[in-house]
Amino acid sequence: MRVAIAVLRSGRMNPHFGRAKTIAIATVENGTITQWEEVESDFAHLHPGHHHGPHHAHDHHHGDEEAEDHDHDHDHDHDHDHEHEHEDDEEVRRHRDAVFDFLKRHRVDVVLLDHIGHGMRRAQKEGLRLVLVNPKMGTAREIVEAFARGEIGRA
Repeated sequence: MRVAIAVLRSGRMNPHFGRAKTIAIATVENGTITQWEEVESDFAHLHPGHHHGPHHAHDHHHGDEEAEDHDHDHDHDHDHDHEHEHEDDEEVRRHRDAVFDFLKRHRVDVVLLDHIGHGMRRAQKEGLRLVLVNPKMGTAREIVEAFARGEIGRA
């Protein structure tokens, strides 16, 4: 089984899969990781900006290319799993399709992620298994190892 998780330079899980520059693709067999490859995403630059009011106030941009590559607290009262009226926006569709194409090209079976954003909607509809995990559980690799052992989500 091939498992994808967004990774920060620090080795921690990137909670913003759709904005992630690096995705780890792990091959999981018999409860262990047999292969770990970190690849550059080709969709991060397509992520549409959020300018839809205060409910996106937690989406912050630091003005540089590495804006998503930082650790910070995501404990807020905002549900990431929500529908928006911009679901049919061309920019959103382009990003969503790029995420799906990336996952398909890398033969991913499961994605471990913090929340399901618009970029994952097509993947979910196409039957890709999405498992919600807490990025604070450890490094990205430790999270995949816990998944492989069946401690989260059931491998």
